[in-house]
Amino acid sequence: MSQKTPARLITQKADLLDLCKDIDRSGRVALDLEFIPERTYFPVLCLIQCCVEGKTCIVDPLELQDLMPLWERIANPEILTILHAASQDLDLVHNLSGLIPRNIFDTQIAAGFAGYGYSAGYRRLLSEVLNVHIPKTESFSDWQERPLTASQLDYAVSDVLYLEPLYDEITKSLKQTGRLSWVLEECRAYEEDELYNPDRSAEFFKVKGASKLPPRALAILRELWGWRDEEARTLNKPARTLLADNVMIEIARRQTDSIDALKKLRGIRIDQVRRFAEDISDCVRAGKAIPDKECPSFPSSRAPYKSEILTADFLFMVLKLLSSDLDLATEHLATRDELQSLVRLKDNQLDKDDAKHRLLTGWRREVAGDVLVSILQGEVVTFDVTSQKNGARSLEMSLKNSRAT
Repeated sequence: MSQKTPARLITQKADLLDLCKDIDRSGRVALDLEFIPERTYFPVLCLIQCCVEGKTCIVDPLELQDLMPLWERIANPEILTILHAASQDLDLVHNLSGLIPRNIFDTQIAAGFAGYGYSAGYRRLLSEVLNVHIPKTESFSDWQERPLTASQLDYAVSDVLYLEPLYDEITKSLKQTGRLSWVLEECRAYEEDELYNPDRSAEFFKVKGASKLPPRALAILRELWGWRDEEARTLNKPARTLLADNVMIEIARRQTDSIDALKKLRGIRIDQVRRFAEDISDCVRAGKAIPDKECPSFPSSRAPYKSEILTADFLFMVLKLLSSDLDLATEHLATRDELQSLVRLKDNQLDKDDAKHRLLTGWRREVAGDVLVSILQGEVVTFDVTSQKNGARSLEMSLKNSRAT
């Protein structure tokens, strides 16, 4: 679990290829990334920590920029990649390589199914599972600064050194409870192309204040959002530093397409006017030119009926009981919004696997979905409150088919 020699610092292509050979021989690699997300449009990758069979190394991407050999291993379905809270790391791997990660094992997801709670932190897991304690000394370190300190390197190594034994222990527990297949099913979501290339055509609706705009102003906002996003990508700067959300809302509301009018807007800087005035004006004019029938309207959905709300609340109580029996966090099964959407499904949609609803597919349908569906379709639910010897009370649930009559 511990290593006798310091981690290798890799700054040369030959050393990276040696690491890749080690990964190929082992068939698995533990991975962690250090990056800075807030200064640029794309997060800046500052450090890559790898561990193969207990031997750690640190790749410096600021020195060695051709990282494709490593990314190709992360995208190889024959190689297991172990991470903790993998989402942002894998997003960055895809952004840098264009590859879809394969055969991913997320120890945070796995820990939830092994009884360690929802979204358990890495340090808490190390303490509870391995009895290992590591410090938080460099949690807010500037990983872009060079040279790296000894403290930074030690911290970076600790973030990856224990991932393999953590994987081994949690996997052993999951095999004993028969839940390893559940975790592997959850982790396969990291292999979905839609996760890395989502449809962003409706993102402009998320701008604060968009819900109060009429269709014509929304058309202008859509043009402004699209221009700003593309410009931010090109300049690799956070989008809001180019033009703030509230300024876009005000431009769209006023339909401001002249430079003089832009200068008078509160919240826009003179340097932004000088640099982007023509682009902003073009966006406003493009939004004005869209035919009325093609202007977007803010998405509106029917508010749930009171009976639907009560039904979903009841299903949530059932779900809490099921999750308690499974020793599983309720959040792993479904959210309240997902229960509300389940309530709205028609009977013919409930009777088939529906890939659009998580409760009707895979292990979730097996352990919870079928029970919830049977309740929605008329099965009677009974609850018994029983007293135990220690004075505690427990709630038991049973179903009775009432549809035969």
